[in-house]
Amino acid sequence: SADEGGIVTVTDPALQTTSVDPRFFLLPAYALPVGQLYTLKLTVQHVQSLKYSSASITLTAVPGKVFAVISGPAEVGLQVDRELVLDAGGSYDEDNNVAVGEAAGLAFDFDCKQVYPSYKDVCLLNLAAVTVSSASVSVPGNDQSTIGSVHEVSLVVRHASDGRKSASSVMVSILPS
Repeated sequence: SADEGGIVTVTDPALQTTSVDPRFFLLPAYALPVGQLYTLKLTVQHVQSLKYSSASITLTAVPGKVFAVISGPAEVGLQVDRELVLDAGGSYDEDNNVAVGEAAGLAFDFDCKQVYPSYKDVCLLNLAAVTVSSASVSVPGNDQSTIGSVHEVSLVVRHASDGRKSASSVMVSILPS
C-alpha cells in the first residue's frame, strides 16, 4: 500500500530478526538479494500510554567480491617433458553461498607471458583448456632451450552476468627432465 508520501510499503514476514536481543535487528547472511533498495522501519509503542515513535533507514545490499583461486602454490617448477594442470574450480562469488566455479556463474580466462630471462608478452608455452575452469601448461616439443625460463600464467575470473572480476597468477619455472 502507498502512504501519503507515495512510498510503497511491503511487509515480508520471511524477513524476521534472528537476534534474541530486542535492541538489535539481525538478518541471516544472503537474506536480501543484491542490488535492491530496502527500507527498514522501526516503530516503538509505549505499553501504557500507547504513544509511539518511528524511525526508518534505507539499505542497499551491495554486491560481494569475486575471488580467483588457483589450487596449489603460487610458484611451481615444470619439467620440460611434463604437463601441469592448473585448476581454478574453487574460485567463488561472495554472493553465492551454495556453488563455486562454473556453477556459481563464473567464467575463466587463462593467459601467460614469459617474465625471465626476458619479458615477452606472448605465451611461449602450450596453454590449453582442460575444463571450463582448468588449463594444462606444457613446453612445446619439450624444447630444452626453455630450461631456466620463468612464465607467469594468469587467470581472470568474471561473473558471467554482471562482469565483476578477479585475477590470480602462478609463476612457472621450466626445469630439466
